[in-house]
Amino acid sequence: MRRIALAISIAISLGLVFAPAVGAASGDRVSGFGTRAPSCVGCPVGNFSFDARSGRNGQNPSGWYSIEFPGYATFVGSVTCLNVSGKWATIVGQITNGQGAGDPSTFPPSGTDPVYFAVVVHGKGAPYRGSPAPDEMSFTVWDTEAGWLSDPGVSVASLCTDGPAAVGTDMFKLVAGDIRVRDR
Repeated sequence: MRRIALAISIAISLGLVFAPAVGAASGDRVSGFGTRAPSCVGCPVGNFSFDARSGRNGQNPSGWYSIEFPGYATFVGSVTCLNVSGKWATIVGQITNGQGAGDPSTFPPSGTDPVYFAVVVHGKGAPYRGSPAPDEMSFTVWDTEAGWLSDPGVSVASLCTDGPAAVGTDMFKLVAGDIRVRDR
């Protein structure tokens, strides 16, 4: 009986010793859901949800991003790049399915080139009781590789490292929801 108790104690001790190392090695993660404020008078709100992960230095990115601008565009994309710095993150990916202006089969007119999206998010903390989180989100923009190179002159490969060059520096508050950014 003592051996079993000793073995359990050692197992628990080792688990506590190694738990922080396992948690710290899990990498960066950005997740969120909600409604972003309209970017102009008469523009639709952006209903979004996403969950993106990568290693500490952006390696092996994975996840998804979904946004709906009612009456204009809706799409779901697969995350291909995640760049996290503090409470800021740039999410880039390829649109896999969409409707309206976000339909990759009709955008551009040829409908054959992959369409990539980019967005910058700022997780500013937990929501206050009864109100949305103080978090912010940039424009969500999308185009083909040729379109990105033409305007604003950024390659798809550099979208993630230079998100503000692609999406601009305007940030919009959330009407509802929460964004969480974990930088490991």
